[in-house]
Amino acid sequence: MRPINNVAKSVLISSVMILLVAVALSGCLDTGGPQPGPTQPGQTPSGGGGQVGPSGGPLTVKITSPKDTQIYKRGQELTFDATISGGVPPYRIRWYSSLNGNLSNTNPFKNSSLLLGSHGIGIEVTDSTGTKVKNEIRIDVI
Repeated sequence: MRPINNVAKSVLISSVMILLVAVALSGCLDTGGPQPGPTQPGQTPSGGGGQVGPSGGPLTVKITSPKDTQIYKRGQELTFDATISGGVPPYRIRWYSSLNGNLSNTNPFKNSSLLLGSHGIGIEVTDSTGTKVKNEIRIDVI
C-alpha cells in the first residue's frame, strides 16, 4: 500500500468537510426540536444583547458587563452588556435583577437606579425557534 501524498490528503479533507457542511445544511443532523442550550458554568438552559455572533450552533449568552462579584455605589451608572451567539435570530432579550425585577429588553443598556443590596443580575435570551438560555451574575450595590 502506497502512502497518500499531500495533494490527495488535501482533496480527502476538503471532500469530508464539504460532506459535513452539506449534511448540516440539509437538516439531517436535526434531533427533532430545540436543543437544551449550553451546559457551561454560568449558563443554564431556560429561556438577549451587545455583540451578536453568527447563526448556527447552540444558542449561548454571556454577560460581559457588569462584572461578576463586583461592588458598585448606589446611583452609579452601570452598562449592562452581553454577547449572544448561535441559535436563530431575531432574539428576544430580557434583563432582570433579583431586587429590581425587569430591567430592560435591549442590549446593551445603562442603568443608575439599582436598589441597595445584593443583586442576582441575569439575561434571558429566546431565539426565533423558542430556544431559551440565560446567564446570571451577582453584584452588590452599597
